[in-house]
Amino acid sequence: MIEQYKSVTKLGILLCPFQDGISIEKKIQLGMFFDVIFLDMEMEGKTGIEVGKWLREIRKNEKTEIIVSRFYRFSSATVA
Repeated sequence: MIEQYKSVTKLGILLCPFQDGISIEKKIQLGMFFDVIFLDMEMEGKTGIEVGKWLREIRKNEKTEIIVSRFYRFSSATVA
């Protein structure tokens, strides 16, 4: 769905899919920033809710939008 939006709008959207919550946390700890993060509630390692709470705790003033869903297609997909 995001790929389709990207092609229609011609926006410079970079997609960074992850398979589990721990991989997302590692990238963020290394300094990667995301404008929007789509998290699945049932990801491996850490749930989307756990990752979202963690992100809000460590990055209190950042403007990252976090969307948590149970929809499989959004499983760990992130947009920068």
